[in-house]
Amino acid sequence: MLTGNRRPESSELPARRVSFQTGPAHPVDDLLVECGDEAAEVTLAMACRATPNFVQSIEETAKLVGSLLSEVERFDSDSHQVVVAAAGWSN
Repeated sequence: MLTGNRRPESSELPARRVSFQTGPAHPVDDLLVECGDEAAEVTLAMACRATPNFVQSIEETAKLVGSLLSEVERFDSDSHQVVVAAAGWSN
């Protein structure tokens, strides 16, 4: 996205602005990517994790899901999405 590639997560819109560590304004505060053109805009609130483990019993996972749900509740809009970006390879 930063090099001009378009992604389905942003409705194929180009990235216009990237903000880092946007808390407390955003519960999901690792990256905030604002995408758009003259016709549409989409904001992606990204939680960046090296190896997210989506298992109910893991406290870090519960905290992450809580922040994702808080972001959705605060910015309830089709043009504001939450994303979990995982580093590294996955199957």
